[in-house]
Amino acid sequence: IQIIPNPSNSKTLITWYQGYKPTQVYTLSLFDYRGIKVREIMVQGDQHYLLDTSDLPAGLYDVQLLTTESASLMAKLVVIR
Repeated sequence: IQIIPNPSNSKTLITWYQGYKPTQVYTLSLFDYRGIKVREIMVQGDQHYLLDTSDLPAGLYDVQLLTTESASLMAKLVVIR
């Protein structure tokens, strides 16, 4: 997973490379420092998502990407104000 910019204060582009399949469904989840899921987004076909972080409190977040084939990728995102 690639996250640009990181740290983020408004929007950040999350990109992943898992072999392009137009019917593939990805679940992008965002967890706060306590492990609580604060966002879940379903993405079909694309391998990128523009995440709006403007409504998130400053802090460290875990970004998890799950595929319908049960592959899992993790990355860290820092939100600043």
